[in-house]
Amino acid sequence: PMGSMLIPEGKEGDSITLTLGLHADDLSDLALRSEAINDDEVEKITSLRILVFNEHQQFLYSTDAVLGDPTSADAFDDEAFLPDGKKGSITKIKSFKATFIQSNEPRYLHFVANYDWTGQKQDYFLVGNSAGAIIPNLITKIETANGNNYKTNAFDPMWAQVKLNKLDGESLQGKVVKLLRCHAKVTVTVAPELKGFELTGFT
Repeated sequence: PMGSMLIPEGKEGDSITLTLGLHADDLSDLALRSEAINDDEVEKITSLRILVFNEHQQFLYSTDAVLGDPTSADAFDDEAFLPDGKKGSITKIKSFKATFIQSNEPRYLHFVANYDWTGQKQDYFLVGNSAGAIIPNLITKIETANGNNYKTNAFDPMWAQVKLNKLDGESLQGKVVKLLRCHAKVTVTVAPELKGFELTGFT
């Protein structure tokens, strides 16, 4: 209902300014923003799959890593930390082992941790697809989110990308991959009977 609101006057093609209200108190900051993994949470990394792409970012294969126990990061300097070469305040890391196909050509590695791969296509069907077609489709849905800020596994998946000039036994030796919760896309859909709309935002 417009009530006594002032309706801007003008003709088609003119610029008009509208004042609207948006009610979103059920969307909490914690549910919308990235949350860092601190040193006490390294052990929460429970699975890791590495997707390997060629120099043109076309998918080749994936490999599942075998995770080890958390260890001290004291022995590693800045250069060991991929992709940005900054250790920062990191004091603990988690070791892992993975099997790759050696190559003298550049390779892009996408590290995906704590992701539920149920229902995802097998490697055979993905070969040749671009990273831009595969990575953004790795999504997690929260069907029962209600804005109460409860911890949920839906925010567990983490990701990182590393480019290597070649992939051999020394490429990742002594390196540490820094995983990120890179972004979240939140979509709020109003019930159809309320003549709904979709509000989509990134943080």
